[in-house]
Amino acid sequence: MKHMKTLDKKYPNAFFWKTSISNHLWWSAQTCHGDGNLLMKKLTSILKHISNIHEWDKDDELVKCEHAPLSNDEQLWINQNSDPYVALKKVITAKDFIKDLAHAKHFIHTRRHTSGIL
Repeated sequence: MKHMKTLDKKYPNAFFWKTSISNHLWWSAQTCHGDGNLLMKKLTSILKHISNIHEWDKDDELVKCEHAPLSNDEQLWINQNSDPYVALKKVITAKDFIKDLAHAKHFIHTRRHTSGIL
């Protein structure tokens, strides 16, 4: 997510989420079971999460975050109508990023290979 660097100075609130978004990307790839559509749904759900929206109405597979309940003071939430949110959304939904993301649906973590699990 190299484009996250561009948010550093202009939108520090958005840049604050860099590690969480990166972790969410890996989790999405690990848990999509090779389903590219599910990978995209899981990844883009971070846009709800960063806005402190953890349950939402949608006729979709994902209608809530899969984490335990959080307190409101645990994160620096970003309003969906704010410039930092719009900037993050552009990064996460960028066409070049989405195109590259298609390759992540077959996620295999190298630690599984080296640990002898496979």
